[in-house]
Amino acid sequence: MSDGKCIVAGEDCASKNCADGCIAQEIKDLGDSLDENITFSLEASKDLTQVPKLFRKMALKTILKGARGEGVTEIDRAFADKFKP
Repeated sequence: MSDGKCIVAGEDCASKNCADGCIAQEIKDLGDSLDENITFSLEASKDLTQVPKLFRKMALKTILKGARGEGVTEIDRAFADKFKP
């Protein structure tokens, strides 16, 4: 998002409509960077915007561990929901 545009909403990341989308994209990017063989869907990442920032990486790692165990290569909302507390 170096150009200041949210790829989710196509708007300035400071806009009110874009805030959650930009956070979701940041979470997706972080999750995708933790394992080169597993990707997160944007929908799964949107759900993780409710997780406090301090705990997001831990939540992503927990979901990734489950994905590795089940041979999942793309984490969608339904798979991520299995790991909700």
